[in-house]
Amino acid sequence: MIVKNYIQNDFIPLGLEAREDELHLLAKDFKIQHVPIVEEGMLKACWNDEDYIENTNSKPFFEDLERFFVQENQTLLETFSLFKTYETNCLPILDAKEFYVGYITMEEVVHQFSLSPVFAENGIVLLLEKPLIDYSISQISQLIESNNSRIYTIGIHRFTQDTAQILVKFTGENIGAVVDSLERFGYRIVYKSTATTKDDFLNNRYQNLVRFLDF
Repeated sequence: MIVKNYIQNDFIPLGLEAREDELHLLAKDFKIQHVPIVEEGMLKACWNDEDYIENTNSKPFFEDLERFFVQENQTLLETFSLFKTYETNCLPILDAKEFYVGYITMEEVVHQFSLSPVFAENGIVLLLEKPLIDYSISQISQLIESNNSRIYTIGIHRFTQDTAQILVKFTGENIGAVVDSLERFGYRIVYKSTATTKDDFLNNRYQNLVRFLDF
């Protein structure tokens, strides 16, 4: 999921001669918190709509504005920290030569993740726990796949001082055999979804992510 594939170009960015009322109107029309200011193809600044004072038609002090962006070859996953760091829902996108090529919104990123098999496909969710020195992602994968199951996602959920919690979502017919294999190799099952829970654990995490980014 590369940023380049999700570039948005719904508006022509304003330049250094833009007035604050023009910038505010653009932010309002496209529901973005920061408006990219571009001059001769180069990103000069990101104007924050929260700084707008009603009926102000002067030009902003561009030297006081932040300048932030995401590179077009970065992943959507990397945008999450940028959205949070700059408290924005819109990131300008620059190419390899640092020319402005468009922007991406938080709404679009969240939407794309909601379409991924992690959330869109039915499956079993397991939250596993094992001492830090003993767990192995490759071992977990092998144990699941050796029981004719297909993994949708696997990764670290949380570290404690002594243990690691690993979250995995997979699909297969012999769920009991998968659980038995994992327990036999010392993995404690902290959480296991059923056919009726409809991936509540992952969906709750997804909703928490949306709230976390919704300033």
